[in-house]
Amino acid sequence: MRKKNLKMIVVLLMVSILLMPVSGMETSAATTPNVTKSTKAAKVKKPAQVKNLKKVKISTKYYKKKKNSLNCQAICSAKIKFNKVKGATGYQVLVYRNKTKGLKTPLVCTENTKNTTFTIKNLVPDVKYIIKVRAYKKYKNNNIIYGKTKSITFKTGGKKKGCYFVCNTCGVSMPGNDHLLAKHTRDAYKLYKELHAGYTYYVK
Repeated sequence: MRKKNLKMIVVLLMVSILLMPVSGMETSAATTPNVTKSTKAAKVKKPAQVKNLKKVKISTKYYKKKKNSLNCQAICSAKIKFNKVKGATGYQVLVYRNKTKGLKTPLVCTENTKNTTFTIKNLVPDVKYIIKVRAYKKYKNNNIIYGKTKSITFKTGGKKKGCYFVCNTCGVSMPGNDHLLAKHTRDAYKLYKELHAGYTYYVK
């Protein structure tokens, strides 16, 4: 009897050992769908494209020449406007020049605004610009989703006067200002991962 009892105990132990991994697998498999549901990313909807983008006004401002200085004496600005996009957090304004063969992306700068009217500053007189605007939506996790761009092209007025810089990497010209050069470099790298370096100045 004792031998039979021992055999029964051994058999039961073996069965329990064999069943332990199986029951563990069943438990983990049963909890997987719940984890998947909780970690599944919510579907993100892009904001609509900006409509009715137009140029409102172009202005040229002239400055007096500073003594013993190569300062810029003529700078333009352009005011644009567009329709409001429902649900958008804000709008990104991208300023470009025409592409030059063999050079990198001619992005002058980018600006963000929450308004549907915006004044683009520090433009060079008598130059053709391409302006692109797109709405964006910012989510709680700091992700930003952009809509499609809308673009317009125009030429600034006035005449160049004073010192201007040209980026040797993309051919973009800017008023002679270290702050503008640094911003141009940062924006080009942030948007296109391009390193724009080396500048040549010219005086009109």
